Amino acid sequence: MQKLILPLFLVFLTFATASAQDAAETESAPVITPPLNTENTVKVGEEILHQGNYYERDVIHLSQELTIGENNAYTLTPGYYLRTGGGGDWESYMPAADDPEGGSIKKAPDVVTLQPGLQVSSDDKIVGVVTNFYQAVYGEGKGITRSTRPALSFESLQKALVYGGKAGNKIKLGYREIWMHITRPSEIQFVEHDLTESKIVESHGTRIEVLRATDDFIKYRVVKGFSSAK
Repeated sequence: MQKLILPLFLVFLTFATASAQDAAETESAPVITPPLNTENTVKVGEEILHQGNYYERDVIHLSQELTIGENNAYTLTPGYYLRTGGGGDWESYMPAADDPEGGSIKKAPDVVTLQPGLQVSSDDKIVGVVTNFYQAVYGEGKGITRSTRPALSFESLQKALVYGGKAGNKIKLGYREIWMHITRPSEIQFVEHDLTESKIVESHGTRIEVLRATDDFIKYRVVKGFSSAK
């Protein structure tokens, strides 16, 4: 299997500078997803509302699937990948996991990798999947374009409402906080709301208009986000 031996200082620089790069970028005001006053439907266990800060991040976009390594050991799916560091001849990227249009790295069942990242040459002609021992299995880069894209900042607090289903005339909404990709267990709360009293549900400063609710899904509009946003 072909491998590209990356200089140790490059690999360390690639992953160590991610936070510094994030800090240098401009953080947005809290963004509400989905947008206010739009009709939406989610299933039980899915988020009704998510509110958090975003950064404009450098990204690459793959327009086609790439297979890398002997016997197609690794597959890069089409989508967006966030830049995490690097410079000069090589840059590092990670799948934009929190983006619905994010790409992903898949591996064959008998393949082991310890790093979920990519190395991309500055001319976009070579793409390497970082594996163990600071090496990268590499292949030809195709269908790569560069741009910027909003990405959630998990260095700031994210807030979400989750649909918990319906029993009788009451629906359950779960509130959770996420920081650094970790849901705070002590902050998870589920509260019942009686729809016979009002189709407008208020929870943790939010206001949700319930259009239809069953034990499987809820159709709704977000009228107001969490208290920090009007």
